[in-house]
Amino acid sequence: MTEEKEKLLIIITHGKNNLERDAIPFATANAALAIDAEVSIYLMFDAVELAKKGSLDEIKLPPHLPLPDLPKLFTDFLSLGEKIFLCSPCCGERGIKQEDVVEGAVISGATNLVNLALESSVLSF
Repeated sequence: MTEEKEKLLIIITHGKNNLERDAIPFATANAALAIDAEVSIYLMFDAVELAKKGSLDEIKLPPHLPLPDLPKLFTDFLSLGEKIFLCSPCCGERGIKQEDVVEGAVISGATNLVNLALESSVLSF
């Protein structure tokens, strides 16, 4: 019998206007994966812009943040087969469609968010 993994849901609400509030949750998600937790990230409000194709290409974190660049944190998370969910109404408000987002990011509704929250520990940034 295999032991069930701990589940963590990380909700990110800030876009490229606050890179510290974007990088820290992705660093936390990758740390949780390193200890074998099951992690889901849900992007809401301006944060949905982070999942658009090409949106992170030119982003560099300020030198005072001792973290890898946000694009690396983002791609490291996805490269492990994890999913990033995007708030459907938030995407609609910004004209973002499924074909506009990176592979591994899924536009998702409130039912998915509620289900993830009910079965996981939740961190919100």
